[in-house]
Amino acid sequence: MDRTNLSRSDHDHVPWQSGPQTRGTLNIIWSCLAVIIMSTYTVLHLNVPSVTRRKLKWMILAFLFPEFIFAYAVIELKMALDDYIKMGKHEKEYFSMGWFDAAALEPPPETTNNYHPASCTTTKLPVWSLTHCYYVNMGGIVTKRHDGENVCVQGYEIASPRLQFTQEAMSKIELSKGDIQDRSKADVFVRILWIWQLGRLLIELCVRAAKALPITQLEIIATSFAVLTFTTVLIQTHKPQNICQPYRVELSNVPENTPELKVDSLTWRFIASPASFRRSFNSYHRITNDNFRPGESMEHLFSIMLITSTTLFGAIHIAAWAFQFPTLVEAWIWRSCSLAGICIPLFVVLVTYLLHLRMVNAKGHVKACQTARENAIVHRVFQFGSIVVYFSTRLLMITIAFASFRSAPRGIYQETWAGFLPAIQ
Repeated sequence: MDRTNLSRSDHDHVPWQSGPQTRGTLNIIWSCLAVIIMSTYTVLHLNVPSVTRRKLKWMILAFLFPEFIFAYAVIELKMALDDYIKMGKHEKEYFSMGWFDAAALEPPPETTNNYHPASCTTTKLPVWSLTHCYYVNMGGIVTKRHDGENVCVQGYEIASPRLQFTQEAMSKIELSKGDIQDRSKADVFVRILWIWQLGRLLIELCVRAAKALPITQLEIIATSFAVLTFTTVLIQTHKPQNICQPYRVELSNVPENTPELKVDSLTWRFIASPASFRRSFNSYHRITNDNFRPGESMEHLFSIMLITSTTLFGAIHIAAWAFQFPTLVEAWIWRSCSLAGICIPLFVVLVTYLLHLRMVNAKGHVKACQTARENAIVHRVFQFGSIVVYFSTRLLMITIAFASFRSAPRGIYQETWAGFLPAIQ
């Protein structure tokens, strides 16, 4: 009898019912994880891959060390801009080439890749763009040398004053900016979801701060990821994403001795796997995702960007300094790790400067050589120790962020109007 009445009451008609005015623990966790995972996926603009793809390794790196991805994105932009500027400086000389003559014209509707003047009728076809420079530098152009070896053509080779090679390359690389974008497999839908989720998180935090409602440590971590990865994606605006196959072209004037791209710091050697320094199993030598051109300017720029981003990334976590933690020990671990994230890069700068002063003050050739060897050992050991400590602090903060849900202030579950915005939860 009771069972029948209960069954009938379940099917009774009722007016509009409002939803719960709280948010659950899983809602908070999944919302933050969605931001972190989509940020990690979206920020990766890897080079043309070899047979052994390593995107998972780079996703782990982007999760543990997003500052590295940001700093290297700046390096890639610098390399692409250098090539683009050089192309502009040599523009007068290049105007004698067929490709540039045709590039001043627009192909008829039925043609897309043929830039020869005979096929063109009007004006304003895009010429070598920043996207082209990115595409070449990421290993998008492959040719065969005189010795039969397939190699990637690099941007600084095409932009070099070697007009014979440049003319041939420009005449045979029949790729417009639109063609490269067609080859790019950037997931627009995922990117839109990521931007929406990111915006919703920031709105939620602003509303909670305005109403003096508590915020979770995990939301602070997600915010730090969101800010850094969004900045990185803005820097990579012109770089194609998920290019799977290179564009192959036959060139007869390929430089025989191409300078090797180098990895010249312990940070790079520690993070990159041994596969980064081996030749690929593929039929061409791909350009690795962690390469940069020889020269102190690139190394200094990378160091400055890495130190700056690491310091700012750590500073965001300081926002949780006064948050409520389950125990006082966890509170001070979080605070110590936040300070370490700011101080470790500054200590690296200080030690590097002191080693430089020691080298400058070394007198005599023998003394200078000995000092250089000692400095190299000290610098490598200090860098290795800094990386280990930094990763340890990052893992500790992530652990505390999840562990804090076991005893969190009631106010973190109070819903705001921002919580009614659609989101992945």
